[in-house]
Amino acid sequence: MIDLDLPAPRPDAPRGRRRRVDRRPALATSLLLAAALLPAADARLCAPAAPAITVRADHAKSVRIDGDVVYLLTAASAESYRLSDGARRWSVTVAGPAQLVHADAERVVLAGNSSLVGLDAATGAEVWRRTGYMSVPDGDATASGVLLASPVTQLRLAGIDIRTGDVRWTLDAPNTLLPAGDDVRIAEVGKDGTLRLRDAGSAAPVYTVRLDLPGSVSRVDVAGGRVFTSWSGHDATRGLTVSDLATGRPLWRPPDGPDGGMWWCGQTLCSMTGLDTSGLDPDTGRERWRLYGWSLLTPLDDRHLLATRNSADPDRGGLVLDTGTGRVLQTIEGWDVVGIVAWPGVLVARRDARSGGGAMVARLDAATGAATPLGRVPQWTASARCVASARYLACLHGRLSVWRLPR
Repeated sequence: MIDLDLPAPRPDAPRGRRRRVDRRPALATSLLLAAALLPAADARLCAPAAPAITVRADHAKSVRIDGDVVYLLTAASAESYRLSDGARRWSVTVAGPAQLVHADAERVVLAGNSSLVGLDAATGAEVWRRTGYMSVPDGDATASGVLLASPVTQLRLAGIDIRTGDVRWTLDAPNTLLPAGDDVRIAEVGKDGTLRLRDAGSAAPVYTVRLDLPGSVSRVDVAGGRVFTSWSGHDATRGLTVSDLATGRPLWRPPDGPDGGMWWCGQTLCSMTGLDTSGLDPDTGRERWRLYGWSLLTPLDDRHLLATRNSADPDRGGLVLDTGTGRVLQTIEGWDVVGIVAWPGVLVARRDARSGGGAMVARLDAATGAATPLGRVPQWTASARCVASARYLACLHGRLSVWRLPR
């Protein structure tokens, strides 16, 4: 049994031996549960394949795939299954709340309220334990062989070696965070306005620039050669600034308002007002396009966005947009989006009333609107979600079903 509230083992406890680089945006991070639209022509869909494996997974929390192995975390256990024949490799009881924050061929890492535990990926045996730490809120914040974590009692960021559990480095800046993007860097802004981008594996600075800002920075994000900051001045003023990454010079400042209403959408800055979303030129703040009635926009890649409505209706619709112009490239209907893979792939599911609560799972081509069926399940829940690797699709829907993807 793995008890995440137990103290750390003695210093002479056995250590692990290897590492593998990972990154949170596998699927981000948190997988999108939205809805999208597809033309009625999907009636032509052929019969999907049967799952490679099906496992009961009551109260499942998360699933990860690495190679030909799937790792599953439920409310009571962590388990590993071989996808070639569906055989269970190991199962360990987990006591207390836990998150599956990393899994590869060497280590499986579980996070509790105040401890991190590294398991041997081949056997499930505990290899290391680091008490007094919790993983960063992004969940899968792993890069360059480290898990990004925070001491429970301090405003600091630490890099925990995934293989050994050792603390490689710590940073004191409370506004340190991970910018979006595959090239993982840690961004921090000092009291003097100096922005430092650090390598996540070593915390060594890889880029430095002085930002021309009027106060202390509480939030920073970097994308497309621009820096987005939220700051507070000494005279109690607050504001947002978009700066040039190369020079640190401010490019423009948005109107006063909560900084949660702006985020990067590929190479465009998205701004939300009520239920309307605008795409802004990142260098000038000029509005490039406005989308009425669509409040949720998720990047599919740097050039494409998926727009959905924030609604309880399972068929609430969706659009595929050109990021730069806002032009609608695809209108699709009849599917729930349960995951996003490399463009133009979107993982979708559609309930089948004739099957008594079952659903069809498919891979939708966001560029053409065509759907390729991947599997059918007899039961489907509103909270169902899927993840995919290069070879497999895994869905949690009260059970765990895994399909081999067509080559």
